[in-house]
Amino acid sequence: MKRRVLVLIMAVMVVWLVHLPASALVVNGGFEEWSADEEYFTGWTVSDEENTSVVISYGSHLPKEGNNFALLEMVGIETAVTIRQTIENVEAGDVLSGWAAFSPWGGGLVGGGQVYYNDNAWVKIFDSGNNFIEQLWYDEVSDPNYSSWTCWNWTASCKDDYILEFGSIGDVSMNSYAFFDANVHTSCSPPPVPEPASMLLLGTGLLGLVGLRKKDKR
Repeated sequence: MKRRVLVLIMAVMVVWLVHLPASALVVNGGFEEWSADEEYFTGWTVSDEENTSVVISYGSHLPKEGNNFALLEMVGIETAVTIRQTIENVEAGDVLSGWAAFSPWGGGLVGGGQVYYNDNAWVKIFDSGNNFIEQLWYDEVSDPNYSSWTCWNWTASCKDDYILEFGSIGDVSMNSYAFFDANVHTSCSPPPVPEPASMLLLGTGLLGLVGLRKKDKR
């Protein structure tokens, strides 16, 4: 009987572990891998090579993981600049996460009033057909100051290949800079998962049920 109880408890724990959310694999998410063709953007599709780069620091910003992060520079341009990656075989419940920041430079007064610009940056997710699903992070010009790194998270609702997009769009009136560091080792703010204490409570309950069953047989 004790063996049966132990087997039952172990089976419950295995089921619990199987259902824990996993981190979907982003290729070169931290922009650390270098190749002759793509340099540090290995695994990514870059829309504008002139205004994208990989840096070790910029202003007050340092990498959240590893040694590098991606920089999108909006210097006198109004077109959108993006870096994208198709993440294959994402399972339902898998988690994508990372970091983003946005820094508008410039500003000032024109005619006695505050100048408002159109610069902004984003993290978006698309399905395998390039259909927009959700905006995971967004920042825009409000005051010309630095923003700190902000964590974003997204959990897949179904199995598919997904497209992750980092992007920014500028304004010729001022310069702005967007920073991205896709987290590949740990989720910066993981979704809640069952606690070990909960599993212990479940196991205790199972033992109690077995004890009642033995008592009834007597």
